[in-house]
Amino acid sequence: MDELLTTKQLADRLQVSTDHLLHLCKDGTLKPKKHFIDIRKKGSRKPCYRFKVKPCLELFSLPPNDRS
Repeated sequence: MDELLTTKQLADRLQVSTDHLLHLCKDGTLKPKKHFIDIRKKGSRKPCYRFKVKPCLELFSLPPNDRS
């Protein structure tokens, strides 16, 4: 099973901002189910992401232009 981290935990590990990670989720660079899951409560508009560490680290090991 993949290790799951909160947005803040992953941002700290990758040394990026939480806003940057959320932007990557919105623009499709980070893919649902592959890189993260959304565990928001039913009816909530605010996302509550848990990031899969291994796939995210693999993606961030690529140069920025090759991540899409």
